[in-house]
Amino acid sequence: AEDEAADGASEFVSVWQPYRADAGTFVERVERLPVAGYAGEGEFAPVAVRVTLSGGQVDTFVYALDPEAELTVGDVEFSGSFGYWSELNGEPRAAHLVAGRYLRRGDTSLTLDEPRLQATITEVDLVANTITLDRELPVGDVLAGRVIYLQGGPHRTAYHIAEVLAPGNVVRLDLNSIVFRSKLESFADDGSHLVSELPPSIEASRGFPPGYYDGALITGEDLRARYRVARVEGEAVFADRPLDPADFADADGDGRVTFRIYDHGPGDTATIVASRFERWK
Repeated sequence: AEDEAADGASEFVSVWQPYRADAGTFVERVERLPVAGYAGEGEFAPVAVRVTLSGGQVDTFVYALDPEAELTVGDVEFSGSFGYWSELNGEPRAAHLVAGRYLRRGDTSLTLDEPRLQATITEVDLVANTITLDRELPVGDVLAGRVIYLQGGPHRTAYHIAEVLAPGNVVRLDLNSIVFRSKLESFADDGSHLVSELPPSIEASRGFPPGYYDGALITGEDLRARYRVARVEGEAVFADRPLDPADFADADGDGRVTFRIYDHGPGDTATIVASRFERWK
């Protein structure tokens, strides 16, 4: 449904069908299914779609914004963010559960003991692209390529895990987390904000609404300072507490003092979504 009101929310379902010209299409029918168990809370209601293919395969897809909700779609029971249930000639063929506790039909089920791995960042190395967590994960490349969601206040970003370092609580990310760097022109007398030579670019030139940087990390050239962005107004970057100019030294001695904004810092939450796929036929 489409909501054209101010600040309205719209929900769409799309099904893409790849095919070869010499083979023709293979999707016979697409149906939107009713979902039972939704309490009516949140911006978007759960969505369920059944796709019937030629050859007897029937696939059911379920998406829910609230992964804790216990939902029923026909004979399929589901609690999670995403569920895929596939049958061939009426028998279970395959299933995929993402960020959920269970996906089942009859006596066949798929479960996860821990739908999400959640932790708090205790330290960051902004050069080595590592974060230290308050819990341990499997060491090595077991989680390599998995997405890790990082959030500080309203600022939420996602990275891929490159590797987990010993003893298991240090995660190296695939990319550096810097999002802005500029010359520091001055500080407000009350320390409430600093003035940048250039306005932070994502809001200033890329059309993002105000608030993109809110919650991100502010630091200096030596990467020791730990402030958070409260808001950005043009060239003025407001902090979560009074800024101390001593935290923003000219570390490289070039006469040009700069500051940086990074996506994450200590105290942020880290979430790795768990998933499980099973094929029976």
